[in-house]
Amino acid sequence: MYRRAGLIALSLAAAVLLTLAVVNALHRARMPASPAIVAAAAGLRHGLALWSDGTVTGWGYNKFGQVGDGTGINRSTPKRVRGLPPARQVAAGSDASFALARDGSVWAWGAGYGGERSPLAASRPLPVRLNGVTGAVYIAGAGAMGAAVLSGGSVKLWYVHNEGGPNNTAVRYLTLAGIRDVRAVAIDGTVVYALIKDGTVVAAETYNAPAGRFRTADELRPAALPAAVGIEAIAVTEGTLFLLQEDGSVLRHDAANRTTVRVSGLKRIVAIAAARRQLLSLGYDGTVWQWDYNAGPLAKPNRVKGLSHVIGIYGSATDLHFALKKGGKLFSWGIGMFGSLGQGSGSTSYQKEPVEVLPPLT
Repeated sequence: MYRRAGLIALSLAAAVLLTLAVVNALHRARMPASPAIVAAAAGLRHGLALWSDGTVTGWGYNKFGQVGDGTGINRSTPKRVRGLPPARQVAAGSDASFALARDGSVWAWGAGYGGERSPLAASRPLPVRLNGVTGAVYIAGAGAMGAAVLSGGSVKLWYVHNEGGPNNTAVRYLTLAGIRDVRAVAIDGTVVYALIKDGTVVAAETYNAPAGRFRTADELRPAALPAAVGIEAIAVTEGTLFLLQEDGSVLRHDAANRTTVRVSGLKRIVAIAAARRQLLSLGYDGTVWQWDYNAGPLAKPNRVKGLSHVIGIYGSATDLHFALKKGGKLFSWGIGMFGSLGQGSGSTSYQKEPVEVLPPLT
């Protein structure tokens, strides 16, 4: 009798443990995964990160409110950007930040977008919606200028215009007429490069230098780059355009001399990004290669130590770089001024080896 009672007790205990295991498994299955970083962008001295739940964090130089936390205080640790709807992409200009929302709207904050009106104040305006852009599917930024690829394949530009008087600026819009089926854009100064779905690349100078103003839509004369065929991605910096070809090789186009050559030492590349006089390349095996092409004829692409299993690379207008690893960890290297590395320190020293960006402050 006692033996039977013991067996029954053991059976009940086993059943309880099994039930608890099933409940815990179901609970874990229903719990949403913790948000992870899925993309990033960099300005001159600040960084942005896009998270899987659509939130955006910013850090670094914040005089104009480009971090997006509503202050003008430099942030060495990421802070959540306030006032944004769920986003699907981030981009950055020099001291400005941009976000593409999941509903196709585009948002901006920082220099030129309200953040410079009171340089001595501690507070800064939060992100504002750019009402002249709707139905966007891709964005790019440079300086205080931006470009959006719309759902129909056309391109809409926006730029900050001084309306006269100190701190009196307004955002103006310009349609890049005559170009269709665009899938990505890149900006170098006032030159906009558009990557067409057929693998060709078109360039358009948006500024009329003799007249001292931006061109109108009727004045734009987009021109195709003759050597750009079978292109998968583009990246540009200071008059140098890099083109990733279908076979994984990379071309370098000199806009001033109108010459295009193949970059030696790069094979089976799947993504490219540009920094100040530098090219970042992501290999098929998750390695990252950096080339300072202005360092002389002997300079060549070198593998960045400490990086593997990388799925995304992001350059800037200066010597600031980000790499996203599989699993959502973001790493930074380069100049650390004003906390641009996201390491909790405003050190101005150069960080040679990548370090992980800290989690955001609540």
